[in-house]
Amino acid sequence: MRLREVREVLRTYDENIKYKVEKNGSNYTVHGLEKSFNTINALSVLGFLDEDIERLKTLDSVYHSRTINDSIVLKPETFEKVKSYISIIKEKINGYQKLISNSIPEPQENVISVKLPQYEDLDDLTEFFGKLNKALRLGLKNNEINGSYSLKNFDTGSLWIDLAIATGVINFLGQIIEKAQNIQMKSTESQIMKVNLKKLEIEQNVMVKMETALDKQIDAVVDAEIGNLTTKGDINDPDAINDIKHSIRMFSELIHQGAQFHPPLNAPEEVVNSFPEVPKPYSLESPQTLLESLSIDSNITETE
Repeated sequence: MRLREVREVLRTYDENIKYKVEKNGSNYTVHGLEKSFNTINALSVLGFLDEDIERLKTLDSVYHSRTINDSIVLKPETFEKVKSYISIIKEKINGYQKLISNSIPEPQENVISVKLPQYEDLDDLTEFFGKLNKALRLGLKNNEINGSYSLKNFDTGSLWIDLAIATGVINFLGQIIEKAQNIQMKSTESQIMKVNLKKLEIEQNVMVKMETALDKQIDAVVDAEIGNLTTKGDINDPDAINDIKHSIRMFSELIHQGAQFHPPLNAPEEVVNSFPEVPKPYSLESPQTLLESLSIDSNITETE
């Protein structure tokens, strides 16, 4: 988890650690302790509240209390301990938020965030940065665009980097990534279709034709995406178009590996909208339905 994400998590959880108190004779009726304890426990994965949670657990009857309306009556001495323990926890959370805020630069309108795939091999990481650099160079530094980019920040303890993109081409990069993501989704769907087709009892020559048809469909998608992009961008140079086409394919490969590309946090709406949302998992039709639709689209039948 990157530092910015940790900061936002802490901020959200801090807001959920709260309770209301009513004086009830010499005792106190406290509402919301169970929710507060659950929130504190959820933060235990970060490690910095371990001692505080153990301290809360010494108040066994309070810490493990479960009621329908999340309220409990406490004696004054017990209430004062709970109040003190929670106050210390909230101070720690606020302190960590400030520490993180001072450790990371403020977001800028031309800085995009890239989440790297979960690599374990250093060679994979080296290959990723080489491919990312080439994809950026082909897409932004070709004869038509002449844009620039640079490494801005590498979040410590996470697989996130920030890249500064020239203001005039950041929208264009968002469109490239959008096209790359569209191609990646179509390509993944095509691969799954091939796997499903192999489960069907059809002749080998028909299988080859269908796989060829799927490959042609992907090529058509690539041509359509690049055509739409160059039309919008009014790009005419053949070499530049070819570079951009290769850039889109390379970004598609990176996305397939698990990379994510996020627009600047405080960018104008136009820039944010040029970047695609991270795709959600989707389901495919049954193998037989895929076979029928592909046969119709490609004019392929088993009698050929």
